[in-house]
Amino acid sequence: MAKTSTPPRDSDAALTNQETSYALDALTLHKQNGVELAVRTRWIAMAITAVFLVYVYPAWAVLYYHAILGLLCLNGWFIRKAARVGQSRRELLLIYADLALMTFGIVVPNPFGDNGMPVAMQYRFDNFQYFFIILALGTLAYSWRTVIAIGFWTVLIWLSAAAFAWWISEPVPGLSERVAEAVGNAPAMMEFLDPNSFGLQLRLQEGIVFMIVAVTLAVSSRRFYTLIENNAGLERERANLSRYFSPNVVAQLSQNDEPLKQVRRQDVAVMFIDIFGFTKLASQKDAYQVIDLLREFHGRMEQDVFRHDGTLDKYLGDGLMATFGTPTSGEHDAANAVACARSMQHVSAGCNLPKRGV
Repeated sequence: MAKTSTPPRDSDAALTNQETSYALDALTLHKQNGVELAVRTRWIAMAITAVFLVYVYPAWAVLYYHAILGLLCLNGWFIRKAARVGQSRRELLLIYADLALMTFGIVVPNPFGDNGMPVAMQYRFDNFQYFFIILALGTLAYSWRTVIAIGFWTVLIWLSAAAFAWWISEPVPGLSERVAEAVGNAPAMMEFLDPNSFGLQLRLQEGIVFMIVAVTLAVSSRRFYTLIENNAGLERERANLSRYFSPNVVAQLSQNDEPLKQVRRQDVAVMFIDIFGFTKLASQKDAYQVIDLLREFHGRMEQDVFRHDGTLDKYLGDGLMATFGTPTSGEHDAANAVACARSMQHVSAGCNLPKRGV
């Protein structure tokens, strides 16, 4: 037997669209703030790294690495311009450019500072840890999928670069033999101290640890995005409440843990408002003029209701129904209703209504 499904109601579809809109607005704001924070943090981190490099590499050749750091800062500026919610090929390409620049600066020997070291020695300085800066900045601005992508591509580029360097490089003659003479019969120490060794096992270990950290941060980022979406739902509910309740009542409802659907008895002041002689008035005006009049009238009356701690129950054509004492009752509900009615008499005078007004 074929299963049938009930089509969604228009109200359900509208509610879903509204929830999606609120969630998208929240994620867009988070993305904008996150990218801005990530780029500024990047600039600060690169400046600190540049100063630190002068300490560990006190030579003019350090400007080569400063140039690479400058390119990373410039790429961050491009990322800020290209950032948006959703898939963006340009943004992903800029992220990959980050990883490529970082790998290039770490792996390729400084052309302005020939120190005679084998290429394999470039991997002995634990420079891979600088990739964690890019990964940490990614968690500030990107989704959990992008964070995992950063981890995966970092590991792939890093290991590929190590394998390629190992494949094309030639050992410096005599270094390995001298280390072997010094350590004697100790293969493990020889592997660790050999200047011509790339330590591919250690490179693989770096990649595995980095990927584990990336996945962990991605899970944390996913939880944070879920929190943003839930918070967007709460903001949507507050926005819906603000259509019927005054701001202070909305604040009370937001902090109320008791369900509103429970049956209870309480004193409530009810007020009905409409425009005196509206039928005759409407017949003398253009349809657009009537709509503008009703919008202005309803807007002003709504403000008065909320200003006197009332609740807008419903619109009734040219009028409305308001209650005072819902959802929570107070000692001044009746007085608020009377004060609201008097205020409406004065407010209606500015709506081009008949002298008797409301």
